[in-house]
Amino acid sequence: MERVLNRIALVMDGSRRHYDVAEALERQGCLDRMFADWYALPGSMQHYAANFLRFLGVTVGKRMSERYSPHISIDRIKSNPWLALESQFIKRKYRVPEEFWKWSSKKTADWVVHEGLGPANGLYGYIRNIDPGLCRLARSQGLHVVGEQMIAPAGIERREYEAQQAKWPGWEQRSSTSSFNLVTEIEEATWENVDRIVAPSQYVIDGLTKQGVDSTRIELVPYPADFDSHSFVDRSLRKKQMTVGFVGHINLRKNAPVFLEIAKRMHSREIKFVMVGKNQLNEGLIERYSDCVQFTGAIPRSEVATMLSSFDVFFFPSTCEGSAGVVLEAMATGLPVLTTPNSGTSVTEGVDGFLCASDNVDGFVERIEQFSRDRNLRLELGRVAASNVRELTLDRYGEGIVGAFNKCQSAFDDPTLFVSN
Repeated sequence: MERVLNRIALVMDGSRRHYDVAEALERQGCLDRMFADWYALPGSMQHYAANFLRFLGVTVGKRMSERYSPHISIDRIKSNPWLALESQFIKRKYRVPEEFWKWSSKKTADWVVHEGLGPANGLYGYIRNIDPGLCRLARSQGLHVVGEQMIAPAGIERREYEAQQAKWPGWEQRSSTSSFNLVTEIEEATWENVDRIVAPSQYVIDGLTKQGVDSTRIELVPYPADFDSHSFVDRSLRKKQMTVGFVGHINLRKNAPVFLEIAKRMHSREIKFVMVGKNQLNEGLIERYSDCVQFTGAIPRSEVATMLSSFDVFFFPSTCEGSAGVVLEAMATGLPVLTTPNSGTSVTEGVDGFLCASDNVDGFVERIEQFSRDRNLRLELGRVAASNVRELTLDRYGEGIVGAFNKCQSAFDDPTLFVSN
């Protein structure tokens, strides 16, 4: 008889993808504990502190109050609000975010070791954010360790970044390449100390193999779509101009200059362009495009669905991702998507959207013109997109993660070590 072991420990990075890994493992009956520095459990100190800041109008208060999921059992949670608060003060001391991430990973690892992994026989964490030393220690204690590569490796990211900097000089403050060196060092140390690597897209897998990771150690586990917050929108009765929208940080990695230049070239009464997100380009650049692009600025996560419902086409020309969640959200609402292979997308060319290389400006323009001319095409591709993305369920995601653990060599010679309910 198969025995069910709820024994996977999860080290969270903030509330990444709003705790979907924790929820997926909880549904599979395999979550033993989740380490999350700040977690606003109703009735907790974090809950009251976050809501007090929210009441005072402090922006971070809303984000802090949303660090909670009703789908995770209370007894699974290990939180450390003092570490979260210390991090906010320490962060300012570091020149670049990557140095802070390294410090935070080590502090989190120290806390996890102090708390203990209890009866857990598996450890799951996010590569770049989980300390390699913690992975090594867990394996030495007989645990199986699986790491998630959230984005293409730093070597790939650096190549794309340098290409964008060369193409669009002066658009974004140049970062030191030492940041990429540090991330590469952390990634390589982590790859060496995990049993298997979970990747959300083929783009990430290709990047890992290019960096020398053995493909037999990698598991493709696509991210789930959020159907609860992003439901299908019937756009068939709309008569207004076509709206081409984008959601994300407005920066070089997301290929914002290409979006802006295309909007400038195609701006007309028939097509409206909208960018939703925080501007990270150099000051003054955005103003040059204010006559052809509507900029909303950053908005709360809870308002993204409303913005997506107002779009007719989702245009996401990113140069480097893992698998952009906002693309899945757009598809769930019935939007045809125009994106790049580098976005780690689930889009199939000509079936539920179109794919173009990130530097193929003429190709992007041709597809947007095609959508503008053929309303039925964009409606049909949007319907197929909503249907296809329904397959990316939380249960399927959990099964993929559990499957990755099942492929680890069992230190206990137990083939049913990670059997879900």
